[in-house]
Amino acid sequence: MKSGVAAIAASFTLATIVVLTSVGTAQELPKAGTGTIHSGWKGTGTVTEVADKHVYWVGTWSAVSFNDEGRGFLHRMAWTCPAVSDINNSLASMRGLCVLTDAQGDKIHGSWFNAGSLDKELVGRFEMTTGTGKYAGIKGGWEIACSVITVDSASCRQKYTYRLP
Repeated sequence: MKSGVAAIAASFTLATIVVLTSVGTAQELPKAGTGTIHSGWKGTGTVTEVADKHVYWVGTWSAVSFNDEGRGFLHRMAWTCPAVSDINNSLASMRGLCVLTDAQGDKIHGSWFNAGSLDKELVGRFEMTTGTGKYAGIKGGWEIACSVITVDSASCRQKYTYRLP
């Protein structure tokens, strides 16, 4: 009898988890939206000195973004961004491409640039070029404002606008 009750309780618990998970992931993405996100970044790459106090960096930035509402567009997205940086006397110019991947494996592709002083905020723009799955046909972009934490890490804030067909 106890094993039957335990099996029913386990089945109920599993069913509840499945239903709650489905509700959390089944929300349809609105056809257009605006909002803000924040992200933490880690860079790995190679630095080449081209002159005194002038370096060139080639590598990949990786990040996770969180929608400031705690849900919705760009929440818990993994970013992989091959990039290049030209840093001359603490003034940086950076650009690259990105693939953003959500928990279901759908992707957003885009390009970005930013510039500024490493001891202040680097500002720029990200433009979405294409997407897969629920992001197919996506257009839009966002402003980027990043602060360097260490040589290979940064935190960024973004204000986004997007639209789907």
